[in-house]
Amino acid sequence: FFRFYPLSVPFVRHIPFPFLHHYTHNITRRSPQITHTFSLLRSLTAKYNSTHIMVATLLTLETTHGTIRLRLLPTSAPQTVAHIINLVQSKTYNGTSFYRSDFALQFGLHGSSTKHNPYSDLTINETGGLSSANRNLVSNMRGTVAVAHFDVPDNGNSELFINLTDNPHLDTVYGGYCVFARVEGAESFDVVDRVADVVKRAGKVDIHSARMSE
Repeated sequence: FFRFYPLSVPFVRHIPFPFLHHYTHNITRRSPQITHTFSLLRSLTAKYNSTHIMVATLLTLETTHGTIRLRLLPTSAPQTVAHIINLVQSKTYNGTSFYRSDFALQFGLHGSSTKHNPYSDLTINETGGLSSANRNLVSNMRGTVAVAHFDVPDNGNSELFINLTDNPHLDTVYGGYCVFARVEGAESFDVVDRVADVVKRAGKVDIHSARMSE
């Protein structure tokens, strides 16, 4: 859903398309086989260029206590991931904060008087509980990231939380809380734990920026 793999010609991604088009313009008239080959290369390169924006699955949060990297899970929750990417690219989380720390570390627009969500609520909760047919369902265990929401039928929007402990009951209560990402790497886990401790003592930790990358 969010990745494109140039399978048979991985080198194509390194060829600038305008150069390829100019280079092949003169030589392809001499051989039908060469024409066909370079036509294929051009189409694959154009396809890669048009879908390159969709490969970004790493969400980076820059906080006052370090950097947290979250790996998105488009296979498990494609619609939720697309929604979160839209929020991040709209700079929704820039200037917000982590404000809750108990069994989870929560952040979003809660309590903000200056930030407003540009998108409507999610129309689907992709968790589906234990009866879900989604075999890629990820449970709410330590280090996973899920969408917070009110009671059913609310599906959530911009409020997110990082599980600080294993919370498998969150897979089913109130319709389930959809996991869409995981904390990426030991360094990010260290920052998460440090931020959680500060929030418990001081009430909040600021998020300077949120951005997507590959």
